[in-house]
Amino acid sequence: MRLAFCIFKYFPFGGLQRNFLDIAQALVHRGHDITVYTTHWDGAVPPGLNLKHVSVSRLTNHERMHQFASTVCARLPHEQFDAVVGFNKMPGLDVYYAGDPCYEVLTRRRHDERLGPFTWVRWLNPRYHRYRSLERAVFNPQAKTHILMLSTTQEREYIGQYGTQQARCHQLPPSMLADRQPIADQARTRQEFRQQWRIPEDEFVLLMTGSCLKTKGLDRAIHAFSSLPAATRLRCRLLTVGDNRARSFLPLAKKLGMHNRIQICGPQTDIPAFMVGSDVLIHPAYTDNTGTVLLESMAYALPSVVTAVCGYAHYIREANAGTVLTSPFAQASLNRALLDMLSSPHRIQWGKNGADFIKTLDLSSRAYHAAAIVEAVARERAYALATP
Repeated sequence: MRLAFCIFKYFPFGGLQRNFLDIAQALVHRGHDITVYTTHWDGAVPPGLNLKHVSVSRLTNHERMHQFASTVCARLPHEQFDAVVGFNKMPGLDVYYAGDPCYEVLTRRRHDERLGPFTWVRWLNPRYHRYRSLERAVFNPQAKTHILMLSTTQEREYIGQYGTQQARCHQLPPSMLADRQPIADQARTRQEFRQQWRIPEDEFVLLMTGSCLKTKGLDRAIHAFSSLPAATRLRCRLLTVGDNRARSFLPLAKKLGMHNRIQICGPQTDIPAFMVGSDVLIHPAYTDNTGTVLLESMAYALPSVVTAVCGYAHYIREANAGTVLTSPFAQASLNRALLDMLSSPHRIQWGKNGADFIKTLDLSSRAYHAAAIVEAVARERAYALATP
């Protein structure tokens, strides 16, 4: 089969980009030809992928995304692909990989929190209209696009917002990076990690990790940290990993008297060592389509405090591997949950519960499930075109 893959930007370390490449390579291994339309590709192009660059010149990101979608849609009819697979929302897709949460729901939630009765002002924003139209092109009931969903939470939001037919939605199994391998001697790894970062063994380490810690709730975590009793607070430190922009939160930490208890570690390659060396994962996200970090925390027996909006939060609840905060979010609930987690005699057992539970999940076959769905949609499309 000849398949078109559409992704606005490719760079090696993005979660969406890794899944894009895994699915593309799975289809290449099954003998298919893949043509990739993108505005930017960072790094080497793997064998089997034919790259087609799409130029965009608009000033704002939403206008560039709209220009990319329009340009690709104009090119596709001349190429005679068996199926078109998108990793960003746009018209003309046969299959969409839902790597992002529902924009309409997320925007409405943010405006409700910030503006209350004035949430209608979002209609005055051109950015809102562009992204909403791209999303509607995929999810409205008149569309034919099949959707690869990553969590039941995400699926409920999209169906609830747009009335998308259930038959068009396909749940994929959870996934975790292949290099997140078990650590045989966790005690030694923990000791070496703490020596490297000069952390006393009797100090509690709170960990936040992600590529955008603003949306993962770093401000919420800092407020919760500052609410701890003085004696507990002085025995804790917060490590942030993966996002250098976390430095923008240091003024808030300084205002709350916490700046000397927070370390901005930036991008790191040895995430397992950070997991093993820490005591609690704090993940009070505003939104998180899946929350793969929650699976990683369970793999390394690290108990978590998370918000229910995370797509994988239900695994924490099912495993009894930490605390899941109910929605809508309340800062007081996070403050209380963090203190309870640090003082509970069950904290280590919660970590063990997660480590046992994660072994029951299939974490390696997402790309192959997705590839099989793409093939099925392509065959169905070919049959429909051939039928008078």
